[in-house]
Amino acid sequence: MTHTEQVPDWHWILKPGCQVKRLRRWTAERIDRAVTIKAVSAWQPAAMTLLGRETPKLPSKSFFTSIRMRMLRRSAARRKLTSPSNLRLAVRTMAILGGCLCRRNAPPSGHRKIWEGWTRLTVMADAHELRDCFAPPRTTPGIRT
Repeated sequence: MTHTEQVPDWHWILKPGCQVKRLRRWTAERIDRAVTIKAVSAWQPAAMTLLGRETPKLPSKSFFTSIRMRMLRRSAARRKLTSPSNLRLAVRTMAILGGCLCRRNAPPSGHRKIWEGWTRLTVMADAHELRDCFAPPRTTPGIRT
């Protein structure tokens, strides 16, 4: 894939995915800051998609935190898919989270499904972390504290 083919994909993630158009009525300085932050957040799913195609054996921990990997493994297990051990399988599982059907002869998932899966995965991981923060401490049965 050439550089000119990558720019529209990244642009899609930045514009409708990160909803940059909603920044219309802000001051120039605030728009500049917001677009910079959104550009960095749009970079990660775009890079994941491309590297998942070009270097599929790359370990998935290079892009995913341990909590996100746990959520991906759970999602794969629920759907009876192979556990995502490398980047290609992790990106595929994330695309399925985003609504991709991933048929056998279909082309690889696009940035849109990857982005939608990335946002769902982020929400799942954040909710799991919040649950752990606010859950009462677990006690072992039979042991009194």
